[in-house]
Amino acid sequence: MVADILSTIRRSGASEVLLLPNGLLDRRNLAAVEKAARAFEQTVTLLPTVRLVSGIAALTVHDPNQPLATAAFTMSEAAGEMRTAVAHRAPRAGLIQGGAVAKGDVVVTAHGETVIIDEDPLCAVERTCKRFLEHGGEQVSILFDPDEFSPAGFGPGAGADPAALAEQFAGLEPALGVEVMAYPADELGAIAEIGVE
Repeated sequence: MVADILSTIRRSGASEVLLLPNGLLDRRNLAAVEKAARAFEQTVTLLPTVRLVSGIAALTVHDPNQPLATAAFTMSEAAGEMRTAVAHRAPRAGLIQGGAVAKGDVVVTAHGETVIIDEDPLCAVERTCKRFLEHGGEQVSILFDPDEFSPAGFGPGAGADPAALAEQFAGLEPALGVEVMAYPADELGAIAEIGVE
């Protein structure tokens, strides 16, 4: 992955590059990218985006007309102000930090701590949003893997219609009292990523 990133930076030909790791690179990988990029005649700035949803928040405020340092600061601020969580399925039954789980339960974590455990992914997302919004917020962003949400009576992998799911998430707006934006994201590596800002 590091080699692919470095190759992409090189091929871009850009004199300044903003790199948003979106939680896909660990510290070792980030250090390797930063060290290798020093040999380039390009300025590479790493932004602290811990999830894909926080990377999207950073991109929404990007202004290509601003100097690199100003753009990086503004984007980092937007990413940092977003509270994020990720939902996964429990690989097996057991006892985890947040309580007991059955195989396939939805476990939502934020900063390494369990926030919600639920059998149903839609309920888990809604409960997480409500919990985050207790501390304020104006907007919820949800990225979801359609294959992880199933029509009634079917298990994970049955694949609900992405447009119908996005509408279901948008239907949470009255209950949450804020705007909800939901987007399907294939190969997300999680059931969903949730961001509240």
